[in-house]
Amino acid sequence: MLPRNGLVKVNFDCALDKVSKFSGIGVVMRNDKGEFIGAHADRISYIVDLFIFEAMAATRALEVTLQMGFKEIELEGDALA
Repeated sequence: MLPRNGLVKVNFDCALDKVSKFSGIGVVMRNDKGEFIGAHADRISYIVDLFIFEAMAATRALEVTLQMGFKEIELEGDALA
């Protein structure tokens, strides 16, 4: 779904790899036309608590978005927690 006119849609997600004991955070940004305008990925130490991990991913998405100069955003993750 596209964001409202003039907003940037910021999607984030995180993943855990129990074998390698690493975790990752991904961020994708699109404009109100659905066009790709940026992305970011982090590999971090293994996190066991999924609720905390999703909160960290949301925080990182906000940090990256602000660093890129976007201030009017719509933030979306897929966590059920």
